[in-house]
Amino acid sequence: MEPLIFLFACAGATFFITNSDAGHIVRYPLIRFRLFFEMFQCAFCTGFWISLLLTVMVALLDRPEWSTLLMMPFAGAMAAYLFDRMAAGSEANITMTAMLSAPEAADDVDEEQP
Repeated sequence: MEPLIFLFACAGATFFITNSDAGHIVRYPLIRFRLFFEMFQCAFCTGFWISLLLTVMVALLDRPEWSTLLMMPFAGAMAAYLFDRMAAGSEANITMTAMLSAPEAADDVDEEQP
């Protein structure tokens, strides 16, 4: 399996399980257990376990070298974490832009009133 495809697969699966509405089907039965509830709050943690699962699948299907197998879960976890931070940064930028533009609209209203 190509490394870049593996990283995107891990990050996508992590995002699907932790953030998407459709991932609720997987998430809901598991969050009743404290371990899973806490794990789904951490993109790095969830990404590591998803990457480990995908690594086992790759090992059974592709038979890559052991050194590659040992690195894949950590690489996938880091990719999931970075994608999560980028998504959180985008949301923060959108929220900050909205907050910064809101006072300007309020100032305009105050100026029009006598």
